[in-house]
Amino acid sequence: KRAWPALPYGYQAALAESLLELLGLERAVPGPGWQGGSTPAYDSRCLPHLALGSRIGQPSYANFCHCFRTELIRLAGPEGARRSVWVRFVDTRRGPEVGLLLASLFLYRSSEND
Repeated sequence: KRAWPALPYGYQAALAESLLELLGLERAVPGPGWQGGSTPAYDSRCLPHLALGSRIGQPSYANFCHCFRTELIRLAGPEGARRSVWVRFVDTRRGPEVGLLLASLFLYRSSEND
């Protein structure tokens, strides 16, 4: 995904989309944390915000970040209480998070003041 042309924020966007795909697969595989599905729980619904963007073709990283956070909560739980067998989440309130999606954080925090 990193090699996709014109991907906003390059590796961050690719990593974020891959994380959602991994969490979606985790929910479809029998084992610890299995929730009864056989198809991935994530259907790439955030991807169009990166690859296609709006009707005029401009990708929207802000819309992707909003979609990413919504799907992350759905797939792994709310911040501070996320659960996954395959992915270890770090509680950002206890210190800095390695690999934090900074653009996502700033866009999200700026929207809290609206």
